[in-house]
Amino acid sequence: MSIKVAIATADKINIDLHFGKAAQFQIYELRGDHFEFLEARNAPKSAQTPAPHQTGRGGAHAGDSRNFSGDNGGSLVACGSDFSGEYRDQFTGNESACGGCGTLCGSGCGGGSGPILPAVELLLDCRAIVAAQVGQNVRRQFEKNAVSVFDIELPISQALTKLAAYYTKFGE
Repeated sequence: MSIKVAIATADKINIDLHFGKAAQFQIYELRGDHFEFLEARNAPKSAQTPAPHQTGRGGAHAGDSRNFSGDNGGSLVACGSDFSGEYRDQFTGNESACGGCGTLCGSGCGGGSGPILPAVELLLDCRAIVAAQVGQNVRRQFEKNAVSVFDIELPISQALTKLAAYYTKFGE
C-alpha cells in the first residue's frame, strides 16, 4: 500500500516550517519501509499572508478592536491569523491561545467549521501532513477529511522512516 505525505520544509532536508509559513510542500510516497519524492506543490498565496477581514465576519479576538479604513471604505479589523489557527498580534507580536479569528475558517476563536482553506484543499489527496507546527483550525480541517497531522522537527528522511514504521505497524 502507498501513502502520500506532504512536508513543510524550507531547506528540503529538514521539517522546519510552520504549516502556514510554507511556500511549498514536498510530497513523498511511502511504500512499506521505503519512501520516494514525488513532487513539490506551491502553497496558495492566501495561506502565507494574513489578511484583514471585515468586522463581523468570523469576529475579532476579544480585546482586539483596532479598526482601520479599508480601500473599499469598509471598516477592517487587524487580525493576526495566519490561516492556520495561530494568532499573533501584528503590533505587539504576542501569541494567543485562541484557535484563530475565523478568517476563512468560520466561527471565530476555535472555529474551523467554515470553508476548506486553499492550502488544506491542495493536500487532501495526502494521507499525512508533517510540519514543525500546525494550527488548530488547519488540523481540524485535515482531521475532518481523514488526513493525519504530525507536528515534528526532524530531518525529512528520519521522519519518513518513522512514519513508514508507524503505518506498517498499524496496517495502513
